[in-house]
Amino acid sequence: MQKRTNTLGLKRKLWLALFLTAALFGAEPSEAEYLRDTAELEAAIEAQQRAVLEIDAAKERLKEANARIEKVQELSEEARYKTKTELSYSNTKGNTETSQFGLALHAERKRKKNTITLDLTALQSSNNGIENNNKWLALLQYDRALSEDLYFNYLVSYGEDRFSGFDYQFYTGPGLGYKVLQSDTQKLNLSGNTLYSKDSIAGGGTNEYVSGLAGVEYVWQILDNLSFRENATYRSQLDDGDNYFVYTKTAINSKINGNFSLGLSYQIDYKNIPVVTKERTDRVFLASLVIDY
Repeated sequence: MQKRTNTLGLKRKLWLALFLTAALFGAEPSEAEYLRDTAELEAAIEAQQRAVLEIDAAKERLKEANARIEKVQELSEEARYKTKTELSYSNTKGNTETSQFGLALHAERKRKKNTITLDLTALQSSNNGIENNNKWLALLQYDRALSEDLYFNYLVSYGEDRFSGFDYQFYTGPGLGYKVLQSDTQKLNLSGNTLYSKDSIAGGGTNEYVSGLAGVEYVWQILDNLSFRENATYRSQLDDGDNYFVYTKTAINSKINGNFSLGLSYQIDYKNIPVVTKERTDRVFLASLVIDY
């Protein structure tokens, strides 16, 4: 009886093995299914390769577009216009009546290596209805970059001052400038020029001579809304060192918003050989509204 039971169990195992073997071989794909799967795999690989090429091409186009954008921005920056106007006015009434009006305009045009600037300043004041100051000055300057730090410049200046003893003063000539310091917060430029100068003396007579001019410009951006500026020039007659002129302007500006600032400035205009009866030094303190645009 035990032997019969073992025989039946063996038969069941054999049938189960045959069934599993048939199922295993039956799961094998046909040749058509294999070719189809291979074709789908090759198509997927080809699509992947095309996508990689398209991504590389898109990256290259993006790089070229960014380069064009940077170039346009650079040209726009190089071709920029910039102007600054300073307006000041004071008036007192009572035992003493005084009034003072000041105007300063700076215009700049930059194109690649060339920069043209125009500076105009005017000052008029009176005391008890009697005018005691009336002058204006125009300075045109052309700069041409020779290297990153060195530049050629040419100056033309003309000014009138009714109370200085000169009907007008004029000078023009070439020179060189050097950018000693250029950073995000500070700028220092030095310049030197050889000039033809002409002074027309009130009451008659002129003085024509060759002069040399040395200039310093320093700018310090102390804070985002606070800046300091110092401009100074020294001009001297080459064959007569006693005839020289010194001008300095020290200014502090505090920005109100994007276009408007409040400014304080102190100017010194010194003539070593003044016209008879005139003082050597003029000093002017101004509180101004500064407009940048």
